[in-house]
Amino acid sequence: MRAGGEVARVYFCQVHSAFSQPKLALGGFTRVQLQAGESSQVALEVPSQRLRYRDTVQQRYVVGPGDYEILIGAAADDIRLKLPLTVTAL
Repeated sequence: MRAGGEVARVYFCQVHSAFSQPKLALGGFTRVQLQAGESSQVALEVPSQRLRYRDTVQQRYVVGPGDYEILIGAAADDIRLKLPLTVTAL
C-alpha cells in the first residue's frame, strides 16, 4: 500500500420516476489524502436542489416526491453503500 488520494462520491437516482432521468446523477464529491493503510470518515452535504430535474410540462425545475436511492462509492461502478431516501414534499 502507498499513500495517495481517494475521491468519495455520492450519487442518487429516483427509483420510480414519471419522467425520464439519468440512471445515476452525481450529488457531490470530496477528495481526501490518505497515508498507507489509513482510513478516514468524510461528510458530504447534498442540497435538495441536486435532486431536481426539468419538468417540461410545468416548464420549471422540480424535485419529484417518491423513493430515491443514495449511492456512495469511489466511482459509479464502485458503489460501496446504498441508502434509501423518501422525499414527501419540498
